[in-house]
Amino acid sequence: MSYSLYIVESPLNTTTQLTERAIDETDGREVQFTLRTASQLIDGVQYHHEDLVDPLEHPSVNRNCGISYGETDWAHD
Repeated sequence: MSYSLYIVESPLNTTTQLTERAIDETDGREVQFTLRTASQLIDGVQYHHEDLVDPLEHPSVNRNCGISYGETDWAHD
């Protein structure tokens, strides 16, 4: 069994890839359960990471109401 490590977009994606590979190659039910739990936690971290990064990449968009700052007509009346 040989392993090659490929960075796929981010360390979280790489960790997901390695965890999924380990699940596929493991026969133990308890180990698979633990790895699936870890995979779900990684998914949660990825979701929250994207939720935090998006406003940093698009600072002019107010995510709560979809209004772009500086483009409201009512603010100038």
